[in-house]
Amino acid sequence: MLPYLSTIPPLGQPFTVLPVVDSTNNYAMAQVQAGKAGHGSVFMALEQTAGKGQRGKHWLSASGENIAMSIVVDPYPLNITQQQLLSFAVALACYDLFKKY
Repeated sequence: MLPYLSTIPPLGQPFTVLPVVDSTNNYAMAQVQAGKAGHGSVFMALEQTAGKGQRGKHWLSASGENIAMSIVVDPYPLNITQQQLLSFAVALACYDLFKKY
């Protein structure tokens, strides 16, 4: 195990469920900028009215039919060339979780 891994706080604390929000990503960024959220914070919405997808695409989701969630992650200590690995790890973790159901 890499020595710095034991110093990284876990993900999912705190876990905030929002009934309706424009975008979990916008909400999470605003919370970080206001000093109210940091590494590990999760924001989940039961309904998003103006979600964002990759490359400027809009993410439309009907209430109760999707999982709309943003997780605040401080990519330290990964260098810029390793940060895409974080996306891969998250995708694999989601797959492992959802294949159980």
